Amino acid sequence: MLRVRVTIRIRMDEPSKAMSMLESLEPDNVGIPAWLSMDFHIDGSVLVLTFEASLDAGSEGYGSSRRVASLISTIDEVLEHIGTMARVMNIDTG
Repeated sequence: MLRVRVTIRIRMDEPSKAMSMLESLEPDNVGIPAWLSMDFHIDGSVLVLTFEASLDAGSEGYGSSRRVASLISTIDEVLEHIGTMARVMNIDTG
């Protein structure tokens, strides 16, 4: 089985802000295709985002290139959400 995993680590300026960001992301982790998984958690003041996708063609007709494009789109959407929330919450994600 061919799979791809992407892990993104975003350092917040304090653990409580990382937790607030994590809580704001929970609604994004519903209604996703069975071939795609997302795991978001906190490691100290670091928000850790892990996305994993099976690239094997499934019954829904998604080939590997379409799944990769969908994975990229999903990651982009989550990062946009994080950027928006960081501005609203005045969080330094450097």
